[in-house]
Amino acid sequence: MIVIEGYRQFGGAHAETASVANALAAQGIVAPHNGKPYSEALLFGIAGGLGVGYILWEFKARPLKVIVFGWQYRWNYPVEYHNGLCARIGVAPSVVESSAKAGQRALRSALESGLPAIVYLDRENVPYRSISPDLDGCMGYMGTVYGLDGETALLDDMGADGFRISLADLTRARDRIPTYKNRLVTLRQTDAAPNIAESVRAGLEDCVGYLGGSSESFALPVIKKWARMMTDTKNPKGWPVLFANGEGLVQALTSVYGHTERFSTARGAMRGVYADFLEEAADILHAPQFREVAGLYRGLAAQWSRFAASALDASDLLREVRTLTDARYDALALGEAGVDASMQASADLAALFSAHDTASPVTPARQSELFAHMGEQLSALYAAEVQALSALKAAL
Repeated sequence: MIVIEGYRQFGGAHAETASVANALAAQGIVAPHNGKPYSEALLFGIAGGLGVGYILWEFKARPLKVIVFGWQYRWNYPVEYHNGLCARIGVAPSVVESSAKAGQRALRSALESGLPAIVYLDRENVPYRSISPDLDGCMGYMGTVYGLDGETALLDDMGADGFRISLADLTRARDRIPTYKNRLVTLRQTDAAPNIAESVRAGLEDCVGYLGGSSESFALPVIKKWARMMTDTKNPKGWPVLFANGEGLVQALTSVYGHTERFSTARGAMRGVYADFLEEAADILHAPQFREVAGLYRGLAAQWSRFAASALDASDLLREVRTLTDARYDALALGEAGVDASMQASADLAALFSAHDTASPVTPARQSELFAHMGEQLSALYAAEVQALSALKAAL
């Protein structure tokens, strides 16, 4: 049996930063300004902070329509995201990409060297996160392996404790998505001590530049575009067109809720975590004005949470889906102790999807009202995001 002895910090808000925070803590790597383990919020801000993105996936062979969001800086470039963060905190990442068998050897080698192994995974092939075969190969994220017990891996996966997963299942999840097949990352501290104030300021500047761009895919205008799509009856990507017969709507609305509020977002689209970072930045930079900006982002977190909840509030069926989704993620937050409850909630959700995903869960009139209401909320969110970003830019 191999276990990283110092691995005692588990879970977190956001897969990308939780994996780094917990791996650093296990190795005794601390922040230079206070000698304490890096908080996840500080790492999130230094890495570039917030992002925004909206992608609607359609599948010709099945009714499934999945909404995917990006709430972090450069959310569609996870390797560059990690590398940039590591450079700013004086840590050298070592990346291995290989075949499945070589990936197992690299995993064992890392653990035998005393290094936690950050691994990239396909969500549907992690048994306790699986919900629908239709999602096979669709949803990637990362966790951290901190031990091997025979043919079982010990995985830190955003729970209060670790999960046990068979090495075969872990290998399958690592091998599934071609863009990061069997990718494994280990972290080592370099001799160069980071200037934490410079790193914080660089992260703030990245966030302002990224969100403030003109892109309708990777900057705030994407929210305004999404708001338009909610009621656009002519654009093929408009929701009234996509969901004219209601097919796939239940899972799409579940995606809105889950990917804004429950999976790797700390609720509220990471805006609350960013507010925590701004509080830390105020102390590090001796700039109290960031505390006021933090208040704006806490308000945005609550606003995004209300929007997410409203996506599953238009009928008894949708409210039942939301209850089961919450039960699923609440159980997963416990770690291994919640696996059975999570898998039961997932099975119940899958049954609901199967029974109701070929027709609308609401009447045509109610569906139009729902789309209009979501569009109005998105327009309000866009205005609030612009206001908060303007305040952040002024604080810099």
